[in-house]
Amino acid sequence: MQSQRMFCAIAIVVTCLFGNAISSADGRHCHRQRRWCQAVDCQRSRTAANTVSISIVPLEHRREHLVVRIDVTNCTSGPIVWDSEFASFVCWDLRSDDGSRIEPISVKNLDRTESSVKKSRFVTIRPGELLSKSFDLTSPFRHLTHGHGSVISSNGAYFHVPTGVEEYVRFALPTTARDVLMSVQYNGDEDFGGFNSWFGYSPAEIELWAGRTKSNEIRIPLTPVSNK
Repeated sequence: MQSQRMFCAIAIVVTCLFGNAISSADGRHCHRQRRWCQAVDCQRSRTAANTVSISIVPLEHRREHLVVRIDVTNCTSGPIVWDSEFASFVCWDLRSDDGSRIEPISVKNLDRTESSVKKSRFVTIRPGELLSKSFDLTSPFRHLTHGHGSVISSNGAYFHVPTGVEEYVRFALPTTARDVLMSVQYNGDEDFGGFNSWFGYSPAEIELWAGRTKSNEIRIPLTPVSNK
């Protein structure tokens, strides 16, 4: 199976980011924390009107624990549906300060179970609401990988079939990197076949948001690994 890792080689990330510098305070944060929809004032926020915004908030920036929070803000006039696991169609792009790309490491493929494909994980974000989830990118987190595999028919002809699987991935930060450049993108109009292959239903069936949104790139300074 040929699988295209959906971690977008292109640096792209959303509106509403707060600057390139971050506090050096080292607080511990739960990397599986999810904040359910909270109301925001789209008129007063930095999110443009009539848009869906995705942005990164750095929480912890030690080399062995890079923790960020992803915020999705719905400033459109209607509700949108989003994967509460932030695994479907979300692309991560990390680079070290020398410009080299930091590729995600596959930890393991997940088994396709009823709980992993249930529709209840997809939630509604109403107009003026924000949904958040925190990740420790140096620890395994869920991601939907999709692509296409080749099949040979009885007459010898090749044709492609969509493939999709959820897996745990993580990032290992280079010891030589002093900073990490990070962005994130949502491509909701990509490869529905791979989604359908894994979940057993289409994005349209659950009315998953089919748009695209990008964050701007942020620079996160890394603190050295503790020798304790």
